Amino acid sequence: MFGYGTVPANGRVSLPEEIRHATGIEPGDLVTFRVTRDRVIEIRTHRLPTLAEAIERYPIVGPLDAAADREAWQDVAAAELFRRIDVESEDQALAAFPTDHGKTIEE
Repeated sequence: MFGYGTVPANGRVSLPEEIRHATGIEPGDLVTFRVTRDRVIEIRTHRLPTLAEAIERYPIVGPLDAAADREAWQDVAAAELFRRIDVESEDQALAAFPTDHGKTIEE
C-alpha cells in the first residue's frame, strides 16, 4: 500500500485515509516516529489496553492502596512503554512526545 501527503508550514502531516484503515489507526491512538535511515521514517502504532486487558496484565494482589501502589504501577507501565517505543530512558521518551503546544511533556 502506498500513500502520500504534503508537509505544511506547521509540520503536521495527516495520514491518508487508506493507510489509517489498512493499519487500524484510530483517533487517539499513540503513534511513534523514528528515522531508520536517510529520509526513511518508521511509524508505529501503540494501542492502549482496554480496562480488562490492563487488569489482566497488571493484576492487583491483596488489598488496594492506590497511594502506595501508584509509583510501582507507573514504573511497570513506563518500562513497558519504553520497551515498546524502543527507548532506554525517560529523557528519550519525553523527547519523543511533544505536546500540541510545541513543548515537551516535562515542561
